[in-house]
Amino acid sequence: SIVIPEGVTHIGKEVFEECTSLTDVTLPDSLRVIDEFAFADCDSLNEVTLPKGVSRIREGAFAACDNLKRITFLNPECIIFDHEFTTGNDAKIIGYDGSTAEAYAKKYSKEFVSLGKAPVIENTKFIIEEGTCGSDATWILDSEGILTVSGEGDISVEPVVWYYDYKNSSNE
Repeated sequence: SIVIPEGVTHIGKEVFEECTSLTDVTLPDSLRVIDEFAFADCDSLNEVTLPKGVSRIREGAFAACDNLKRITFLNPECIIFDHEFTTGNDAKIIGYDGSTAEAYAKKYSKEFVSLGKAPVIENTKFIIEEGTCGSDATWILDSEGILTVSGEGDISVEPVVWYYDYKNSSNE
């Protein structure tokens, strides 16, 4: 088993992949993102509770966790990567009525267990996207549209291809 300490906000890509003896994981309230295949193929993992701060789980986060029976979403607005196996093969999805977890379970015909009406979450910013922009610099875009760049040193800039949606544009 593992207890991820408070203060950790991101579990990186493939960090616990194929940890076949991992039976229990405790995630901190500070956690915001679970990256691609972070817990994939953790065959002994049988239950996971995602704290209310988790705003995104990415592709295959719990893929091929053959014994995962329950995954609980405490954030009713958690963005769940749109694939049937993101939450394991046959895990029950536990979450609030009207939540993204309920919509995900319905879309993929997974059993959904309701926690009832979602609590009101006030003044909470969720991470929409994040990444790196150099060896010592990171960026985070939150749900209020605030982009924060942190770190020291040079920022590398990769070519960006901008997409402009002419049909839905407000000329912003």
